[in-house]
Amino acid sequence: MIMKIKIRAAFLLVLLVLTLAACSRKTPVAVRVGEQQLTMDELATLFRNSPHYIRAHEFSAERLNEFVEKEVVDDLLFQQQGYRLGLDQDSLLLKRIDYLTRDLLTREDGLLYKTILPDSFVVSESEIEQAYRLQGVHRQLAHILVHRRETADSLIERLKAGADFADLARRYSMDSQSADREGVLLRPVVWGNVQAPVDSIIFSKAVGEIVDPIRSPAGYHIFKTLQENERPQRPLPQERERLRKVLQDRKKKFFMQSYLQKLYMENQVAYNDSLLLRLLDLYEEQPVVQRLLHHERLTQSEREQVIASSVDDRIMLDEIVQSYIAPPPGMRQPWHNIEDVRDFINGQLSTRLLYRQAVEMGLDRHQETVARIDEYRNRLVQQQAREKLVINQLVIDPQEIEEHVQQEIAQGRLTDEEEARMLRRRSLRRQKAEELTDKLLAQWRETEKISVDDRVLQRLAEQLTAEKKRLN
Repeated sequence: MIMKIKIRAAFLLVLLVLTLAACSRKTPVAVRVGEQQLTMDELATLFRNSPHYIRAHEFSAERLNEFVEKEVVDDLLFQQQGYRLGLDQDSLLLKRIDYLTRDLLTREDGLLYKTILPDSFVVSESEIEQAYRLQGVHRQLAHILVHRRETADSLIERLKAGADFADLARRYSMDSQSADREGVLLRPVVWGNVQAPVDSIIFSKAVGEIVDPIRSPAGYHIFKTLQENERPQRPLPQERERLRKVLQDRKKKFFMQSYLQKLYMENQVAYNDSLLLRLLDLYEEQPVVQRLLHHERLTQSEREQVIASSVDDRIMLDEIVQSYIAPPPGMRQPWHNIEDVRDFINGQLSTRLLYRQAVEMGLDRHQETVARIDEYRNRLVQQQAREKLVINQLVIDPQEIEEHVQQEIAQGRLTDEEEARMLRRRSLRRQKAEELTDKLLAQWRETEKISVDDRVLQRLAEQLTAEKKRLN
């Protein structure tokens, strides 16, 4: 039963990628289940993204009908019951939908950037030729990594005064892989294989020159080019289009960063530096392994202070603390300096600014947004209906578990009583969940009007068969 639930959830997850493109050219309704319906295009998308074992056979109307009966109808029945129970108004569900809406509109491939980005970024022939020349060499670098800007600036001054780069790398670099090698990186660096614009900065320097500190999530990097060697590459005509795409992607990223910086300026974003330092102090008191904030040491008045603000928004200190400690430790970005704390806050603030911009542009009412949110809501309602009507109704008799465990032990099949109890409990839950699900579906199928248009399924089968032939 658990596997069936996962598979059904996967089918409805596919609906997240369905938009209202089909509305521009109406397709016939293929399936009706009470108040719910699926068009031929929507059913085709579900089928194309179903598990391989479902798609492995030849396409036919009968095969599609089997898919509809075994998978689609059951999901739609639970979905419909969820709406009737008012599960779409659940507070947690509404929060998840709000989060998804913001994500859909503000992420890098979201609707806002799709709307504001130019159709294309022009790349000149001279830019392509320059990129080709840069990628025709690789550089061996020495490297020092430190966490604080003050430390990096101090090391730069010492290097300018004649200090030995290798000695400073051994003594100060936080990069364990290169520190023991006098700062020398394990592999040569090639333009295009390092995050822009870091590679352009490195390759703009002559051999032997020191690169001023460059900040990354890991800290501050000081680079020195030790040597440069040519590397083989394909002729320019064969590399031209690939390089054009690389340069266009770089320009796109720069455009997005510039757009966000413009929003910061227009909305007068400001930070409370004393609170940023307070957070950093609390973070640094923790052992390196745990990476948790001593947030309980914050007073109530500190929690309620504004740590960042814009024209129409305020972010309280406690919001940042709770956002940081929510994910598992391994998923948190370490804070080495005040800039790292500010970057984390910017992640929260930028989403708000971008979302407000998207709403002002009416993108929250765009047909693509509405369609995807509706389908996401349907999936959540269906999942909650299964949990409420099936999972939460299961009652396992402890005596039944004990009888089975003693029988297994007596027959020598199991020796660990706790493991035997766990396995039996899991087996009983799966069995009872399947029985209750089948019972509910049977009741609903008797009361709900279910119809499948065989002519539409035949058309869809022919369409899918033609697609398969073209792919082969």
